[in-house]
Amino acid sequence: EELGVGQTQSPPTTIRNENEKLRPLSFSRSPFPLPRTTTPPPRPVARTLQLQQPRSSSPDQIHSTMPKATITKKITKKRLAPFVRQQADRHFRISRTGYRKAKGIDGRMRRRFRGTRPNVKIGFGSDKKTRGLRPNHFYTFLVQNVADLDLLLMHNTTHAAEIGHAVSFKTRKEILNRAAQLDVKVTNANARLRKEE
Repeated sequence: EELGVGQTQSPPTTIRNENEKLRPLSFSRSPFPLPRTTTPPPRPVARTLQLQQPRSSSPDQIHSTMPKATITKKITKKRLAPFVRQQADRHFRISRTGYRKAKGIDGRMRRRFRGTRPNVKIGFGSDKKTRGLRPNHFYTFLVQNVADLDLLLMHNTTHAAEIGHAVSFKTRKEILNRAAQLDVKVTNANARLRKEE
């Protein structure tokens, strides 16, 4: 039929099957099989479960969930070199005494002349917020018995217990058992505990 003005030819109602064009050729006489088009399923990934160890009261197996320090400010030291006493390089007896303030009426070191050693001043002091902290950001609290350890019940995130050097082996085990219950960090937990029972 002839098309009028402004009319377009509509597509045919029957569409030829396109799969016929893409049908693979059959090699029935070929001895070689066709290659597989499907990929093998991915291998299962092995997962390791990290189980949290239960808390143990024995000193040999202290639980790993130790408290973390709440003071996280970086510890900086203004001066690490020791202060030297005046004329410590001249006399050996003076070098053994440590630092002493220079008090001579005409002393060059007391008057802070150029070329002399520095004197102890307040300006060399460290930050007040981190002064006295250990490298693990805990304050040290000396413990001699179990009763002293109970004082750290509410301060286990700022102070760490340190057992005295004269504490016996029996008392050390009691302190470590109590520290595991209170979740208190002990700095020298392994000291004098290598003795075989």
